[in-house]
Formats: sequence, C-alpha cells, structure tokens
Amino acid sequence: MKLNGFIKRAFFFLAAFALGITATGLLFGFTAPRWTRGHRGHKKQCVKKLKAENERLLTENWELKRELEEHLYGEPHGHGRGDGAGTIVPPPTVPIAPVAPHNHN
Repeated sequence: MKLNGFIKRAFFFLAAFALGITATGLLFGFTAPRWTRGHRGHKKQCVKKLKAENERLLTENWELKRELEEHLYGEPHGHGRGDGAGTIVPPPTVPIAPVAPHNHN
C-alpha cells in the first residue's frame, strides 16, 4: 500500500521539522540575550546622555526665559517656585487701532 508509506514519510518529515524549529527556538532563545548585551548597554548609555542633554536644555530654557522677562517687564516674576511668585507683572499694553468697517466678499 503506497499511501501508507507516504503518510509515514510525511509524518516523520513534519515531526523532524517541528523538532528542528523547537531546537532552533530554544537555542536562539537562550543565547540571544548574550549576543545583544552590548547593544543594551549602548542603549542605556544613549538614554542617559539624552536625559542629561534634556536637563541642560531645560535649565538653559528657564534662564533665557528669566532674562527675557527681566528685559520685557523690568523685574522677574516667578511661577510658584518661591522666587517672587507673588508679584504679577502685567504685560505692556499695546494700543489697538480701530478697524474700519469692511467686507470679506
């Protein structure tokens, strides 16, 4: 019976294929972390560097904002940080010119 031999061969082929897939998965599953450890360290280093750069830029932004406020309003006014937080300096008033009646057609 030829069909019986074909089914046997197909079954063994599928079993060997599944076993090979499983073995490959286990091999790569256990060895992959060792291979990628260098990349993970590099990623941590990059994240640390970016966080430091972000903190530096935030500080620089606050300093520039304070200088601009001093230049525009004459004195710094804080934002709830204990540095003159009670003083509210109004922005300079700019006269608004009257708008003549006009048509948007």
